[in-house]
Amino acid sequence: TEYIGNNGREINKLREQISFFNLKIQQNKKECEERNSRLKKEKEKIVYHYHKLKRTMNQTREKEEKRLGDLTMNSKACMDTLKGYQKLGEKILKTAELCRKLETEKEKVLPFYQSDEVTLEEMPEINVEKIEGMKKQKYNEFQLLDNFYKRYNKVLLDKLAIEKQKATLEKENMFFKSLLKQYLDGVSVNDDVINSNNPLLVVNSKVNLNRPPVERMEGQPHKTFVEGNTVINNISLQRNANYN
Repeated sequence: TEYIGNNGREINKLREQISFFNLKIQQNKKECEERNSRLKKEKEKIVYHYHKLKRTMNQTREKEEKRLGDLTMNSKACMDTLKGYQKLGEKILKTAELCRKLETEKEKVLPFYQSDEVTLEEMPEINVEKIEGMKKQKYNEFQLLDNFYKRYNKVLLDKLAIEKQKATLEKENMFFKSLLKQYLDGVSVNDDVINSNNPLLVVNSKVNLNRPPVERMEGQPHKTFVEGNTVINNISLQRNANYN
């Protein structure tokens, strides 16, 4: 009986230990599951942030590569433009040296014309701050080109004056060619000249030359001047025509 009682107590003790360990196992299992759940969520967050950071890095790398490519292309274009400006500047300097040889003494001493003081006083003062889109610094930079535009405008005016004078001389040249042709037709003998009016034939103190009327200048006396060489040449031509 005592042996059975001891075994019963031992069995109860073991049962209590088993219950305790089962409870401990349940507690540890619950704690481990909670810990695993937290670790899994933390892992998912880390993976998400990793992919997000990787995606951001790739986008940033692509943007930087694109910016680097644009910067390289713009740098090359800028260098080409600067080289073009350099060539243009060298060409301008060479042209200026060549043009300086053709300048008059006055232009060499005073390369820029002097502005009229009266005109400057009459011009209103420019308020740069009121000009839309214009900064004072930019305006001052543009003022550095005043001397260039002075020379450019002077050359442009000279060019226009020369073109006008050229047109006038060409018109006079055509007129004198026409007179010369009429004169040569008058002193030569051929069928066309005989059948047409002789421009040198004087009828009632009038010639048949096709020429515009002579305009008299106001205040000038009515005087006709003939150069001696012209008279001698005309006489020689008439004599040669008569002898022939």
